[in-house]
Amino acid sequence: MADNTNMHLIFIYGPPAAGKLTVAKELSTLTEFPVFHNHLTFDLANSVFPGYKFGKLIEKIRLDVFQHAIDQKLPGLIFTVAYGYGSDDDFVKSVVKLFEDSNNKVSFVQLICSPQELQHRVTQDTRQQYGKVKDPEVLDKLLKEYDFSTPIPFVKSLTIDNTFLDSQTVAQKIKHELL
Repeated sequence: MADNTNMHLIFIYGPPAAGKLTVAKELSTLTEFPVFHNHLTFDLANSVFPGYKFGKLIEKIRLDVFQHAIDQKLPGLIFTVAYGYGSDDDFVKSVVKLFEDSNNKVSFVQLICSPQELQHRVTQDTRQQYGKVKDPEVLDKLLKEYDFSTPIPFVKSLTIDNTFLDSQTVAQKIKHELL
């Protein structure tokens, strides 16, 4: 576990339907770190600004939440996001800078799985609670538009193929490797 003086952010990323939130919830059970997932900010911004571009607003809210977590001296936080190679690099660099400048730690976990498994998972009922992609055709379009498979190039990531792994096994692996 992280010590009491520094916060540890576990940054879980991967394509839509890779199981990021499911794994994050399992990891939260193991660590008692709260989960700050992608759709908390996406759904907020989309409900106020539907049809508008709100990417910078989401980034600002996320960075403010990270700063507040640091200020409150949370021992850790689990964050999930669908990182798109190239398009999300500035945000990730801002996260890294925030944590390095404040002498806190961020660890990156990339979840990957087969395209067939993504297609299967995207239709699961568990995706209904948030504004997640639920249509295989929309998923296909996103996977063609954004590169979700390339790891973040300027950080070290623990990459886990969870095609055939349950969320508990993945969470235990993350805890063992990073905490």
